[in-house]
Amino acid sequence: MSVLRLAVVQQWLVPYRLPVFRALAEHPEVSLTVIHGTTPPVTDGELGLTTCQGLGEPFATLEGPIPGLRWAGKSLLWHRPAIRALRRYRFDAVIHNFATRWASFWPARWIQRGRGGAFLLWGHGFSKTPTPWLDRLRLGMVRSADAVILYSDTHRRRYIQMGAQPEKLFVAPNSVDLAAIDLACERWNGQVLAEFRRRRGLDDGPVLLHVGRLAPDKRLDVLLTAAAALRKQYAGLKVVLVGEGPSAEPLKRQAVSLHLDGVVEMPGAIHDEMDLAPWMLSADLVVAPGPIGLLALHAQAYGRTVVFSDDPVLHGPEIKTLVSGQNAMAYPTGDAEALAKTIAALLEDPQGRQAMGLASWQAARAACGVPRMVNGILEAVSYATGQRLRPLPVPDATGLAPCPRQRPTAAEVANG
Repeated sequence: MSVLRLAVVQQWLVPYRLPVFRALAEHPEVSLTVIHGTTPPVTDGELGLTTCQGLGEPFATLEGPIPGLRWAGKSLLWHRPAIRALRRYRFDAVIHNFATRWASFWPARWIQRGRGGAFLLWGHGFSKTPTPWLDRLRLGMVRSADAVILYSDTHRRRYIQMGAQPEKLFVAPNSVDLAAIDLACERWNGQVLAEFRRRRGLDDGPVLLHVGRLAPDKRLDVLLTAAAALRKQYAGLKVVLVGEGPSAEPLKRQAVSLHLDGVVEMPGAIHDEMDLAPWMLSADLVVAPGPIGLLALHAQAYGRTVVFSDDPVLHGPEIKTLVSGQNAMAYPTGDAEALAKTIAALLEDPQGRQAMGLASWQAARAACGVPRMVNGILEAVSYATGQRLRPLPVPDATGLAPCPRQRPTAAEVANG
């Protein structure tokens, strides 16, 4: 059995990608190297994004700074570690981050092709604010690659409509590590979870949770405004914002101005699943007032009901698992009063909320999981190289017990 030498080129090594890289590295037919930058996030859109090191991981890493360039008023990046690695080492296949900001994209492709290896792209494939000339540039990148890995069928169909070859477009749905979440749910149950809630002052509730970067576009200011109205109805209300970013201090000031003392909890960024699990399991609702991506799947994997923006343009491809009225609830974007009413309606309907939570849990297990994402990548690499890589088995969720039921509110307890 020949082992395929695979390199993945990323801007950063981020914690939520580690399960995917581990699964690829542990495949018996793959030897994986992750080539990533060490330059810290510098733009407002990147502040609060946490990177990590690949120490002790089953894959090799090559890293270094990524210089920034300015051209025609645009910020471009030169992936110096990737260019150096591709010149020095031979890889059977290279999966390059799919983004138009890479000035080093074409040199990386020429070097890899010159050494006889396959060159693939991996990413969303589109921005939230597309322009015709950027779409033409992306289509040129797609046509130049041996295969392209996208996050959704929607983006795949769009490229086919633009004129890309269907046979070289593959889908690896973005995912969370369901195995790690199930393990965390087993630990954080019963008395252990009750003690966490007591220690963190979450007993009375209700608890509204948001997990992700604290950035202006997330519209967490709308959530705090809604919380000020909800507090009149729910004296024990807690709003937990897990994450870091440029909006952290403005949100703290807003909480003070709205007299939300003791209501808003900001524990910082939490990336270890075992540490994040008790917050997820203590939440009555997960609320995303602005754009939502991987948090949709993350919350659903815990059986939580998500309140999200009704503007589909804002969101990532992960939004397809949220169905308003079935396993989640949409609210009119940016309307704090409407958000408060949507949240209150769900809190006053514990049975309906519980049914939505179960539907969320089922939707996550039907749509995602690390093996599904890895298999999409393996399929694309197999096509590009001609070396058939065996797919990973996808666990059957039949018979699995869902995460603990939604915690009863103080009103439910009082009413027996």
